[in-house]
Order: sequence, then structure tokens, then C-alpha cells
Amino acid sequence: MTSKLVKVDNNYVITSQYLALAGDMKQVTEAISANQQGRPVEQSGLDVITVPTGGGVFWTVENLLGPQAMGVLKGIIIAYTTPRGYWNIDIADSEGDQRPVCASEDGWTGVGDPGGDCQTCNLSEYRVEWFDDNGKRHTGSPCKQRWILWLLQRDSFIPVLVQLPYTSLTVMSKFFNRLTAKGLPYYSVEFEIGLETTKQAGGGLDYSRIVPKIVDQLTPEEIETVLAYKHLILPEA
Repeated sequence: MTSKLVKVDNNYVITSQYLALAGDMKQVTEAISANQQGRPVEQSGLDVITVPTGGGVFWTVENLLGPQAMGVLKGIIIAYTTPRGYWNIDIADSEGDQRPVCASEDGWTGVGDPGGDCQTCNLSEYRVEWFDDNGKRHTGSPCKQRWILWLLQRDSFIPVLVQLPYTSLTVMSKFFNRLTAKGLPYYSVEFEIGLETTKQAGGGLDYSRIVPKIVDQLTPEEIETVLAYKHLILPEA
């Protein structure tokens, strides 16, 4: 990606197309310090972008001027998580209480009923057919997994959260495997995510599926800056 070193006050700093990565990150550090009052940036306070329903091919992105439709999301993934959740009844039948009976923030250890190791839990296995506690029939894994991408965009000092449903997990896993095959950490590339319309197995309803691809590869200097920024935003990561 295009960047260069420039000399400012006898120090060399990186100029970047990304606001958060330009210079010595002094501006973003001061903004976080002032607005967060010493607290780390909390996930619950970040804007969330979700895959549209019904086969839509445009993302809805919130900004200061309101919602905006975008055909693709472009940015750098600075982190990601793979949470899980198991609901013993359909959310539509939950009468307002939509909390899962078992959940895992990291996708490895569940808390609740049954809890424990997610990798060996039979609720994480794909099933052709299973029935919830109300007797309603379902297909797939009873415990649903998502991916949450911390996506830094060019015009922002903080990332947005892109939530990917289980219907897009295979696509994203294959994309990450291709990065691994080329020796590229996920934070070392700029990429974009488009959307395409596809149908459920057996000719069911239309749904939206992500289409990720690499736009550009970061320079070693930019990667170092991304890792420093990641530590600033996620000091525990």
C-alpha cells in the first residue's frame, strides 16, 4: 500500500491513506485518552455492521449523517473473534428474552448450560435435523458460531465491528486459509468484503453471502504501525 517516511520535528513518521495510521498516531492517542477517560475502547460502544437479510447486496453503514448504503466494505482487520451461542428455543418464541442458554465469547469455552469445551461439545456439530425444547425442527448446528471482525477503515480513527453469521463462516475460513498459504497474517493486507445473493440448500430462501478479496498488501512499516495501533485499541490482545 502506498506510504512513505517523512521527517517531522527531526523524527521520521509514516504517512498513510489511513487516518489512524498516519504520522506517530498522536492524534488518535489523544482522542482515545480524552473521550474514553483512560478506559480502553469497549466493543459495546463501536458501530456494528451486519450482513443484510433476504439476499441484499448492500451493507448499511452508520455515520454522523445517518445510515449509508455501501456495495463493499474496505479496510484492515486488526482483530477478530469467533463467539458462539446456543438457544434452546427459537428466538422468535423467546418472548423478549433473547439471551442464549450457553455462550462463548472466544468460541472455545462455553458458559451456561451445558458449558465447557466448545470443540468437543455435540451442540457445535452439524445436524441434518434437530428439535428445540418447543419441538420446533431445525437444521445445522444447534450452537451457532459467528465471526466478528474489528475492521479499521481509511477515514476513521477507530474500527467498526463487522458481524458475520454462520452462513458466511465457510467463505471466511477459506479466505483466511488462503492468506495462511501465502504466509500473510490477516492484519498485513487491506481487503474488501462484497456481498452476493445465493439460495439455501434445496432451493430455499435467498440469503446474502460475503465475497472477501485482497485489495493491497501492507509494507513492513505499515504492518508495524498496525500492530502498534492494535495494542492501543486492544491492550489485552
